[in-house]
Amino acid sequence: TLEVQPRFTEDSSRLGQLLIRPSIGFKLSEHTVMSLGYAYVRTSPSIGALTHEHRPWQQLAFPIASTPGVFTLSNRTRFEQRFRDDGDEIGIRLRQQVRLTVPIAGSQWQGVAWSEGFFNLNDTDWGAQSGLDRWRNFVGINIPIGQGLTLEPGYLNQ
Repeated sequence: TLEVQPRFTEDSSRLGQLLIRPSIGFKLSEHTVMSLGYAYVRTSPSIGALTHEHRPWQQLAFPIASTPGVFTLSNRTRFEQRFRDDGDEIGIRLRQQVRLTVPIAGSQWQGVAWSEGFFNLNDTDWGAQSGLDRWRNFVGINIPIGQGLTLEPGYLNQ
């Protein structure tokens, strides 16, 4: 897979962060996938220095509950190893996401909502502190735009 996420600032006036995240997944069963990937994260805050982060990561994704044509509730657990250009230490982070998808009647689109907690497992010299790092909630629409290609616009609250 290849995931590209341009993230705009709160007032949508400029690009505050860009993520490029390729990965390869291995099916462990019909619905369970183990993935290995890498993320490049460029962050340009309105105040402070531009940073570049590199994140090798591993994840396991599987459904929790599903009723075909009605909903799917799924789990994703990801471990990241975070390297930043403004420090020497490696940050270890656990990300836990629960995601709900619901088909939109009369279309191939799906409504999407998810919630994800980010937990730092260690402190680093570049500012990561162990414990709860952030919590994200998203609501949007999954739109198929080609074979194996989707667009997922929506609102992300952090």
